[in-house]
Formats: sequence, C-alpha cells, structure tokens
Amino acid sequence: MREGDAAYGAKNYSAAVAAYQRVFEREQAQPKLDKKLWYGLTENLADSYTHTGDVRNARVVLAQGISKDYKFPMFYYILARTYAEEGNEIQTITHIQKAYENKKNLPAGRTLPDPMTDESFAAFADSAEFKKAVSRMSARTK
Repeated sequence: MREGDAAYGAKNYSAAVAAYQRVFEREQAQPKLDKKLWYGLTENLADSYTHTGDVRNARVVLAQGISKDYKFPMFYYILARTYAEEGNEIQTITHIQKAYENKKNLPAGRTLPDPMTDESFAAFADSAEFKKAVSRMSARTK
C-alpha cells in the first residue's frame, strides 16, 4: 500500500496501478484493511487507472467499490472523471449528481472536490449545461 501511495503522490500513476492492484486483489480474496484504508485503496486505484487512460479498469474497480458501499460519494465522483475522460458530459453530470446526493456520507474532515476547479472536468469548463448542473447541485447540498 505504501508503494502505491508513494507512486500516487509522485503522480506516477502506472506504478501506482501496479502496486495498488496487487493489494486490491489480495483484499478481494481476503479482506484485512479497515474501512478507511479500503476506501483509499479503491479510490486511488480507480483514479490511477483513470489518469493512465484505462477507464474500463477504473470502472471495474469502482463497480466493486459501489457493490460494497453504494453510498460512498467518492466512488461516483471518480466514476464521473472516467466519463469526463471520454468527453461524455451527460454521464459525467449524472455521476457527479450521485456524488452530491451522497455527500453527507463522507468521513469527518473530508469534502467533495469542486468539479468547477477539478482539472478532470476542464473539457466542460465552458459548458453552460455543466456549470448550471454543478451550481444547482451545490446549492441543494449546502
């Protein structure tokens, strides 16, 4: 896990995928991580896959995460990033909305990233529909 964290922190996402995937597979076979570490592993592995352009495997990891905790907002937020990577604005907005709907389930001290400043959604920065949807979601969850 530390190897993956170090690679992730250095933005070496290919190395992070390799390290995290080993831990993820072991965790699937024999769960040992506490919930906080498991969330971090799942988030970082999926996010690393997304950064390397492998949205298919990111979605596989996120599907497994959602199957274990469908109320954890970051799984949906990272799923939105996978759709943004493909330029699919409708699915991006749909999954950001699910993240906002579950925002209250974030652990204490964590906040949902702002989609308007997240570089993952830069392709939609000038989209009136994207801006309107994010503004509407933000207003509803304040």
